[in-house]
Amino acid sequence: MSTETSHDHAHGVDTGAMSGPLNVTSVAADKVLEIRKAEDIEESYALRVKVIGGGCAGFQ
Repeated sequence: MSTETSHDHAHGVDTGAMSGPLNVTSVAADKVLEIRKAEDIEESYALRVKVIGGGCAGFQ
């Protein structure tokens, strides 16, 4: 897992389903590993992320 953050300013653009790298902080990566271990989730499983509009920055 990457430990960098990224933000694309494509506000209002419907990009549909996208695939590619997701950059996350080391804290987020550690949390994913913690949850995967607690739930006994195999490493081969994918992580699905959903971004919804709202919040002070426009996304949550």
